[in-house]
Amino acid sequence: MFFQVAILLLAFGLAGCAPPPASHPAENSLAPPQRILSLSSAATSILLQLDYPPAAIDHFGGLVPGAENLPVIGKGSAISREKLAELQIDCVLLWYYQSSVAADLRSAGLRVEIIPPLRLDNYPDLLSQLGSLTNRLDAARQLRAAYGEQLQKAQTAMTDQPPVLVCLELYGPGKIAGDQSYAGDLLRFAGGISINRDRSGLLSPERIVEAAPQILFFIEGHAEIAELSARPAYAATPAVQAGRVYSVPRQLLVEGLAPLEAIAFLYQKIHSP
Repeated sequence: MFFQVAILLLAFGLAGCAPPPASHPAENSLAPPQRILSLSSAATSILLQLDYPPAAIDHFGGLVPGAENLPVIGKGSAISREKLAELQIDCVLLWYYQSSVAADLRSAGLRVEIIPPLRLDNYPDLLSQLGSLTNRLDAARQLRAAYGEQLQKAQTAMTDQPPVLVCLELYGPGKIAGDQSYAGDLLRFAGGISINRDRSGLLSPERIVEAAPQILFFIEGHAEIAELSARPAYAATPAVQAGRVYSVPRQLLVEGLAPLEAIAFLYQKIHSP
């Protein structure tokens, strides 16, 4: 039930605001690559859904369900060139911020596809981009269509409930997910709103106390509830006072990896008694 409502909330929020599919005329007019290295967990997940699994991933790609047994040949931008040759990689999927790696790989004659910054409204465009790359156009269209159908169903899902104030601490003390970010999108479409109305970044303890979050989220494995609740920034907040402090599995906050599952999880926590 929570999952269905969460999907509806997502659909309502995104209906009518998704940009048109991005065009990728030059590289994607080539024959589909045969041996892809994916350094993007979002791309790895989509390739698996398209039944076109990558030949290799980086260390972080192991978070993707179904990718556990794929060869790992690097971590972040540190890629084993020997493994590239050994596995006969002919295309590499990189995040937008890995520009120096992209230039290096292109100079070595490898095909490179760039994964743009992801938000919930441009996620369908990544489906189209990878469908075009792999010549799985029909499968990509089906994924987009299913997504679009969910958006249409959300037209009647609007409620009058005000959003719940949420503080989502990322990978360090005081680093709070911003409303203008992928994590902020997840919170918003789950019925919350971040106390940080800007981009993700550091907030002082005073600002957090003043914001009075009703729920406190943190990334699983990066803190403990007791330790977090005792910090001066959080101890007096309504979230801690009410015992509404929850860990979030890391994979749910990875850009583009599991957006619908993440919204369902956050919705359940935000709207539970």
